[in-house]
Amino acid sequence: MPVFLTKSFLKDVQSSGRLLDGLAWFDSRSPQQQASIEPLPNLDSWECILEEVLDTDHEPPYYGRHIKELLARGYQREDIQEMRMIAWETAGWYNFEMMAWDWCHLSESDMLIGLEDRRKQGNIDQTRYDQLRAKIEHYRKPPSPTVSTSQRRESTTGG
Repeated sequence: MPVFLTKSFLKDVQSSGRLLDGLAWFDSRSPQQQASIEPLPNLDSWECILEEVLDTDHEPPYYGRHIKELLARGYQREDIQEMRMIAWETAGWYNFEMMAWDWCHLSESDMLIGLEDRRKQGNIDQTRYDQLRAKIEHYRKPPSPTVSTSQRRESTTGG
C-alpha cells in the first residue's frame, strides 16, 4: 500500500496548503473587507482547521472564512500553523492512509481515530502519540472565549 503522508509531504505542508492560501487571501483584504467576511460560529476550531485535510478543494476565500473565525477566537498564526500540522498527522492519516476519503466533514474524533491507528500500526511511538493527543486537547478550547455572532457583527459594524 502506498504511503501518502511521508516526512517530505509533511515538510511541504508546513510551507503550503489551502489554509495558508486562505490566510494570504485574508491578509490581502482591507480591514473593512475582513470585517465583512461572514463568521462560522457553528464550526468548532478543529473543524475549521480540518477543512484543509478534506478530499475537496476550494478557492482561497473559502478558507479565508475559516482563518477569520480562528483569529476571532484568539488563535495566533503560529497556533494555526501548529494545528494544521497536528491535523495532517492525525486526521490526514485517517483520511488518506486509511482511505476514508472523506470530502465533506472531519472532526476531532477523526483526528483521534487516525492517531490511534498510527499508534497501533507502530507508525508513531508512544511519546509522539502522547504529544499529539495533548496538543489536540490543548487547542480544543480557543485561547479567548468565542464572541457571539451578533457581538462580532456589532463590533465590526460599529453598532
